[in-house]
Amino acid sequence: PDQFQIVSYSQKVAYAALISQMTGYYDDLSNHTPVTDDHLRVGSILAFRDSSSWHRAKIVRVVNLHPLAVALKLVDQGCFKACTSPGDLQPLADRFAQLP
Repeated sequence: PDQFQIVSYSQKVAYAALISQMTGYYDDLSNHTPVTDDHLRVGSILAFRDSSSWHRAKIVRVVNLHPLAVALKLVDQGCFKACTSPGDLQPLADRFAQLP
């Protein structure tokens, strides 16, 4: 309860469209790029697959690289997630780096 993130309600449609575009892009395996240890640093922004959709995520803690264990903050939602599967991370394509 001590951490809040506020997103303008008027931008709700734009953020939903961003998630949809990212999911379409990253679900196409031909768009995948190998994630290296250089990508896995605190502060790095990556694409993260959570269930069936892709989101922008910031690494807030690296617990281990091999096997992978990182803590992420989904930057558009404000929630925190853990990732242990390298297949759930991708470098963030430039086209998704801008705010909607």
